[in-house]
Amino acid sequence: RPKRRARGSSKDGGFGKMLNSLIKDLKTVANLSNGPFDNCSSININHQKPALEHNGKRIRLDFDFQLDDIQSIKRSTGYTINDIVVALFAGAVRRYMACMKDKALENPDEIKMSGLAPFAQPRGTRPGQVQNKMVFVHFAFPVGPATMKERLEKAHQEFDHLKRSMQVPLLSFLSEAGTKLGLEAALAAENTKIWHRTSWVFSNVPGPRETMIVFGKEMTSFKPFYCNVLHQAIFFSYAGTMSLGLVLDTDSIKKPKLLIQCFKEELEAAKKETSVDDYKQGFSE
Repeated sequence: RPKRRARGSSKDGGFGKMLNSLIKDLKTVANLSNGPFDNCSSININHQKPALEHNGKRIRLDFDFQLDDIQSIKRSTGYTINDIVVALFAGAVRRYMACMKDKALENPDEIKMSGLAPFAQPRGTRPGQVQNKMVFVHFAFPVGPATMKERLEKAHQEFDHLKRSMQVPLLSFLSEAGTKLGLEAALAAENTKIWHRTSWVFSNVPGPRETMIVFGKEMTSFKPFYCNVLHQAIFFSYAGTMSLGLVLDTDSIKKPKLLIQCFKEELEAAKKETSVDDYKQGFSE
């Protein structure tokens, strides 16, 4: 099971580790718009283009499955639902890359596929203002690891760090300060450079647990889709069902339905693998 330590405990190295983490976060934020490009050619060909563009070639797909499947994996492994869907999606992408004979798989430790995920920040009630306060944080998908167990651990490490890091407040500060100083054009230019180096806008949203009645009729499903310059992947749960909604650039992902099939296979493999007693014991060690 994932190991969590109290922040600032003696095992963490105390102040020294916090300082190293801060320096790492500062470097990460500073290099977001000038860092390396994602290198999975069967997923994203933006690294081959001199600038980011919206070519208008998009396809929308979705796949429904039972939320209980994810809950079962959660009970077996101890990981969060977000850790699980990130690991599952990364595994599905890995399967797709193998089918497409993506050369990046020849050096799995060098694979880079990143996403932007919305992180919410606490915000008090302010008259006349929207209560949501979000910032999109850059993260790495664990596509390189060959096993579900490794991908789960990598996903957990990535998001556990992000939840405790300074990236969220730093990015929020830069956005708010830049807007107040009238630097919207500069912010947009930097964001475009970040998007150019990124493959996905990714989110996992828990919806209503029970069926809703809207205008006197039962809402049978709820599936959000957004047409972005990047691929979009949204996991959304509603009344016991979880859906994966995709909006894909077909210039980059040539076989969209194959990616859905790869996710189905990854989910079934994960359900089978995490139901084995020996596997559960391995997670708890």
